[in-house]
Amino acid sequence: MTQDADTGTEVELIHPRDVLILEGLVTGLSLQATAEHAGVSRSTVDRRIADPQFRLALTEAMADKRDQLLAASVSSAITASRYLLNVVTGAVDASTTERIRAAGILLRVTGYAERD
Repeated sequence: MTQDADTGTEVELIHPRDVLILEGLVTGLSLQATAEHAGVSRSTVDRRIADPQFRLALTEAMADKRDQLLAASVSSAITASRYLLNVVTGAVDASTTERIRAAGILLRVTGYAERD
């Protein structure tokens, strides 16, 4: 269920295939591959995309996916930065060369050093 941005009313997708079509589109499948994934024709996918309520659901699903990817990216960046910081500070066993490289990476990604 989703909410119409203009009217504020709740909109429910009418058919279970809509969920499969959304899933295919949000994960980046082509229109034809989405149709195959959902077990419908390509023209059905085109018709669903043309429907304003479906487009609203698609827009929301894509925003949710974007937010999930952004959160995962931030989490990965924090994990990598912590590891590099541990290398630099000696909390992880590393050679002097590896410590210097880790320090350089941290300086570049934080903007404290110019990139080559």
